[in-house]
Amino acid sequence: MLEINMDELTEEFHRRADESKHLLDSMMDVISEGCVPTEDNVDKLILSVDALRENYLSIYRLACEQLTEDELPGEGMPAQVYADALANSISMRYKRLMAGRRKGDGILCCRKIYGQRVCTGTGTLSDSGPGIP
Repeated sequence: MLEINMDELTEEFHRRADESKHLLDSMMDVISEGCVPTEDNVDKLILSVDALRENYLSIYRLACEQLTEDELPGEGMPAQVYADALANSISMRYKRLMAGRRKGDGILCCRKIYGQRVCTGTGTLSDSGPGIP
């Protein structure tokens, strides 16, 4: 659920960023020709950048809500950095594992037997035994 939400937010951010860049490029071309952008074009750019900023804040807020303090990149990072941090988060992997366990999906149990790692199928967290890397 969170992965889909962050994926959707990130995809929307990139789409809005491309739209804003296109509008800005058009305005720069008009200005380079010695003219001024129309009021309508200025309004479109402002609305596009405002939507881009709101989308960025949504990505940042989601990362702040879901990541631990150690996993959260600093403020002002690119939107993709927050999305990647969430995708690679150890705490989020654990939360997904526990959510799957509550749904009865089970987990893969591995044990070390005579120095070899042996996976025994699904079971509970307590089946995996201590000290297994």
